[in-house]
Amino acid sequence: MAYVGIQEYDQAAAEAAAVLDTARGSGSGRTLQEAVTAVNALAAASNVPAVRDLLDAVKENAGF
Repeated sequence: MAYVGIQEYDQAAAEAAAVLDTARGSGSGRTLQEAVTAVNALAAASNVPAVRDLLDAVKENAGF
């Protein structure tokens, strides 16, 4: 979420995607909760292509 705070949205989206993959692979509810928090924080920057791609991937893969 630090990247969101400094408006580094491309990096924030990449980190959030990696955390989502980790959460999905590990089955960790806590990690998934952190990832969802990060994705929600990024939603306001949906005009940034990397963020838009992440949000679309989350919608398409509701099993994250």
